[in-house]
Amino acid sequence: MEMIPAKQLAEFESDAERKVYKKLERIDWPGWVCLHSVFLAEHDYQRSGEIDFLLIGPLGVFVLEIKGGRVRVDEKHVWIHKNRWGQETRKSKSPFKQANENMHTLLGDLNADGFQCRDLRVGYGVIFTDIIFDTKSTEWVSEQVLDVNSMKSQGEFETALEMHISYWQKMQVCPNLDLESIQEYVDYLRPRFDRIPTMRSRIDDISVHSTSLTKEQYRILDLLKDHPRIICQGGAGTGKTFLALEFARRHAVKDKKVLVTAHSKILTTFISRQTLLEDVIICDLASVSPDSKFDVVIIDEGQDILTVETVKFLDQILVGGINEGCWAFFMDINSQAGLVAEVDTAALRKLQNAGTIATLDRNCRNTLPIITQIQALTGADLEDAKVADGPLVDYEDVGEGAAAEVRSLVTWLKMMISDEKVKPGEITIIAVDESLEWMDHLSPQFRNSVKIVDSDLIEQWPINSISVSTPTAFKGLENTAIAIIGLGGLTADIESRNRMYVAMSRAKALLWIAVPPSLGSDLLEMWS
Repeated sequence: MEMIPAKQLAEFESDAERKVYKKLERIDWPGWVCLHSVFLAEHDYQRSGEIDFLLIGPLGVFVLEIKGGRVRVDEKHVWIHKNRWGQETRKSKSPFKQANENMHTLLGDLNADGFQCRDLRVGYGVIFTDIIFDTKSTEWVSEQVLDVNSMKSQGEFETALEMHISYWQKMQVCPNLDLESIQEYVDYLRPRFDRIPTMRSRIDDISVHSTSLTKEQYRILDLLKDHPRIICQGGAGTGKTFLALEFARRHAVKDKKVLVTAHSKILTTFISRQTLLEDVIICDLASVSPDSKFDVVIIDEGQDILTVETVKFLDQILVGGINEGCWAFFMDINSQAGLVAEVDTAALRKLQNAGTIATLDRNCRNTLPIITQIQALTGADLEDAKVADGPLVDYEDVGEGAAAEVRSLVTWLKMMISDEKVKPGEITIIAVDESLEWMDHLSPQFRNSVKIVDSDLIEQWPINSISVSTPTAFKGLENTAIAIIGLGGLTADIESRNRMYVAMSRAKALLWIAVPPSLGSDLLEMWS
């Protein structure tokens, strides 16, 4: 007989249930299924109930109550069950009444959920595994009882069980159940299902896991104590901006005049929104007066401004200059250089001669599926993922042209917001071709609901609307979900590769990529 759950998964309340389980599983009755320990959440006569064994087969549905150990009824008509350890259980109702009530509760549940049980043969009985039960009563008949004599052998057990079912067969004239009906009952009572966490819960979980410091970040912070000049190299998502701010905070509390700067006004505005640091100046490099003097200078996205002219300027505004002053460069030379300006090797060499080099090799932003696809597509040597789990990257085959691309994009956006409960402000669309002309294909209603990322918008960050940007403008930033479009103009050159790298690495949890027919499978081989 098919047993649910299977033996290796079954949990037995008593040794008696284990004995009966072994007997039932050896029965070869085609079409019969046995459910062990069926919980009744809404019982007709008590708060809840449980059926020890429920047999479902062609001849009907049968409830079996199991009692092991010693059984007696005292002068007050209380049923007392004593197990092999001497523990007593006292019940005012007999096990037969208990089985009967469980049976009727089960029928009520089945009827309430649409099963037609009027012509269903049902029955109930009690198995006393350790005693001879020959007591007579109007409350039960002998055919409802299996006792220790029935347990002596497999053959005697099956014979007794057949007599039990035959009794109910004589009592109720009902059609037999076919295999389909049996399966319907089984599926209802023990449903099979596979429910994955909602996208909303997965996003929230990813956010929690990505915020704590890694061992590598603590190591870099320890270096700050003894090394006033740091070149911190790390790929996208390794926490460079976070460390830059912590570096600034530690110096600011010592009454140092601190500057945090970068090439992008958008980025420095974003950084200023992430911190409550007082007495720290945060602005783009172009806004820094050459007459200024700072005790500490911290540069984020340093690969964008690593030129001889920039180094000379920093040497001028920094107390002690590049060679003797306190500074930190946070950069990603390997995969993000060249989009704003080419890295000047002479400038890099001057920094390296004056400072201590540290490397971040733990990604705190992107999930493992996103990192894997960035590596596969761009060939970038990314760091290990701190957040291992996450949704797969969604490559969407779209039609040729911007209009077709936008239609697919809008469909995905609506699904994310409506079905997956992703907030509009958690979504950024990045056009890797650095063009925003595709927005002309948006409906007026949708066009008015998205915001282009600029320094004014970042002043309000986080926002409640879908944002739109380009790889260059969104460098150093991130969002929960990133949609990438504008792949039609990509080429095999390093600039295209770096734009794609930047766009993909902005995604913390969700990444959707629109793949036009002109690229198709060639996309995965473009930079290999």
